Amino acid sequence: MRRCRARLAAALRELTELARDGKLSPAQMTGGTFTLNNYGVFGTDGATPIINYPEAAMLGVGRIIDRPWAHEGQVKVRKVAQLGLTFDHRVCDGATAGGFLRFVADCVERPALLLAAAGRPLGSGGGCPSRAGLARWH
Repeated sequence: MRRCRARLAAALRELTELARDGKLSPAQMTGGTFTLNNYGVFGTDGATPIINYPEAAMLGVGRIIDRPWAHEGQVKVRKVAQLGLTFDHRVCDGATAGGFLRFVADCVERPALLLAAAGRPLGSGGGCPSRAGLARWH
C-alpha cells in the first residue's frame, strides 16, 4: 500500500510541476477519469461542467467569498465556496456521488477528517484507488 501511495505521490508531483511550467503534452492532459476545476479563480460561484469522455466525474470549486452563514444557531460572516459535482450515471450511482461530495465538503469544513481518512484504504488490492473504493470513503 505504501508503494502505491509513494508512486502516486511522485507522479502527482511530476505532473503538477509540468502543469505549472506549462509543459504538459496534449496526451498528458487527456484520458483522465476525474477533473478538478477551479472556476472560482474567474470570480464565478458555480457552473455546470460537462465531462469529457472517458472522464467519470468533475468537481468544480467556486470562488471563496464572505457570506452571512448560520452556524450553531448564530448568523456570522464566514468564508464560503460552492462545490459542484458532475458525474456519469453509467459509471457512478447518484448516492455514491452524493456521498463523495458530502465527504469533500466535510473535509473542506474540517480538514482533520481528511488527515484521518488518509490512513484508510481507498479500494481493494493493496490500497490503490479503485472505482468501488469511492463508495467506502464516506
